Amino acid sequence: MNLGRGRLSKWLVHGRKRIGPATAVCVTAMFATQLCADWVGVPRKAERLAAEFASIGAIQVDPAVAISGAADLLGVFRSTENGVGIFIVDLKDKSERVLAQALDSEYYRKARAARIWGWSTDDSLFAYTWGDEQENYTLVICNRTGEQQLGRVPLPDGLRAMKWLGPDACAYIDWATNLVHLKRSGTDWERAAVWRLQPVPGRPALEALDADTVAIGWIGGTELWQVELASGKTAKLYTAAPGNSIDAVRYEPARRAFLVSESARRATRSSLVRVSRTGADWVRHELGQWPTIRAVEWLRNGAGYALHIRQGENNYLLIKPGPFESESIHFKGGGVVGVVPASAAGAVYAIASVSNEPPAIWACDGETKTRVYSLEGGAGKTLKYQPVLVGWAPFDGHNARFELVPPADFSRSKKYPLVIGLASYTWSPVPHAVCAQTLARAGAYVALSGFTFRDDLRRVSLEHVNNINAIYNIMVANPNVDADRVFLFAFSGSTTAVCELLKQYPGRFKGVILLHPAELPEPKPGMCERVLLTAGVDEDWTKERIAEYQEALCKVGIPLDVYLHEAGGHIARAQRTMRERAVLMAKAVFD
Repeated sequence: MNLGRGRLSKWLVHGRKRIGPATAVCVTAMFATQLCADWVGVPRKAERLAAEFASIGAIQVDPAVAISGAADLLGVFRSTENGVGIFIVDLKDKSERVLAQALDSEYYRKARAARIWGWSTDDSLFAYTWGDEQENYTLVICNRTGEQQLGRVPLPDGLRAMKWLGPDACAYIDWATNLVHLKRSGTDWERAAVWRLQPVPGRPALEALDADTVAIGWIGGTELWQVELASGKTAKLYTAAPGNSIDAVRYEPARRAFLVSESARRATRSSLVRVSRTGADWVRHELGQWPTIRAVEWLRNGAGYALHIRQGENNYLLIKPGPFESESIHFKGGGVVGVVPASAAGAVYAIASVSNEPPAIWACDGETKTRVYSLEGGAGKTLKYQPVLVGWAPFDGHNARFELVPPADFSRSKKYPLVIGLASYTWSPVPHAVCAQTLARAGAYVALSGFTFRDDLRRVSLEHVNNINAIYNIMVANPNVDADRVFLFAFSGSTTAVCELLKQYPGRFKGVILLHPAELPEPKPGMCERVLLTAGVDEDWTKERIAEYQEALCKVGIPLDVYLHEAGGHIARAQRTMRERAVLMAKAVFD
């Protein structure tokens, strides 16, 4: 929603603090000229780029992708024009059926705990979780194509992990650490048994040994346990090597064997272990060591395996199809986001990108890989992406890691604006790469410092001040960077770092961009030349504070652009919001 003259004037009169006539005229005139509906001053190229990059769907929180047993259908939890949704995709004709959708403003009520649990063992049913306006989540069970809902199971304690046991039964672990055995009875689904598990730190790993027994481990823990669903009887199956914890687990019923990744705390190498049943015992056999193994999958019914490996800046896929076949590596120069459990014989499915483009879904088998689903908008359309470089900038006794997206059509004879952001180059689940690629393709350097949200948010924000200083120093030393056109952006809690930087270095940045800010810089003469502020239309703080902030900035002679995204939401996932955000940022930088 654009704030025009009429709406802004109403805010100025009825806001918490009445504003003087002279200031009101100043601010209202500013909005009338700077926030036009047709984006006056924005390069047409940037508008087109923003639309293209924002049309790309962003995969949401894992598990967000599933493959049917016949490998003909794909379930995906991804961004939409106005929020997020769960879809079933026909991989043959690429047609999509939407099963559930939520606006960005509804995300925390309906979709924060939404997940995809995939198809039943006979491929006849599909399951996912979804919430309602009261944040009550439900396990929704459909027919295989999603056309018909066949069951809705209330989840008063949520759902953390689920495994199909057959065509009519599944087991899940909820947030109260209950193990629930769910069975179909006619047209209803009933809790056949509920067993309380001992609370353990970490994420649960749940595997089906057979229709009546499951195995449970805790990622970061040291043990695997067996639970008989009928009686609740438990037995320890496996303990990791001394000093090691379990990082990933998969079970293959045909081989009666676990594939386990384990490592010592803070280690950069992982051990891959096969734990198989021999008589009444489970026997450990180490298969080898690799750099950090993030996920494991059996291949060809246990004859081979696939590993998602992280080594330095690279996330790649290693495949060993069988005991007498050589290893193959895929996506070494790109990035693997995750691997998808699949029963399709002979293949493992990876969420991965070849370079710096958004991830697609790939079927990988041995030395071959085939893209089966792309998140890029527009059928058959290939977008151009600027490279993403990783650098280290020294400052005050430490090195700041940053990602650099250079401007398109670079010329040594030109100077380019620089945009520094407290964000990472990501396509999922929040696609900050949309803005980075739009700005770089339009002709700017974009340097991203990264940002990790922790409970001590203010402290971590202030820790990034030195990182921004380091990036600034190393970049303005580049003769092709225009030191008079340096911009800074941050979102949510990371805006605390912007406030501190403007306080310490007034005038260093030509403009600052505050995306859904948690903190606003104190208005001071000369702190910068302009401020762009965006928020969701449903964010309650906006009507309370924007009018006052407009007045304060106007008094010190700094123009303020404000834009409220109609898709709403404090965290921007909607394609529409990302498109609007990219255009606004381009306007601030290139106008």
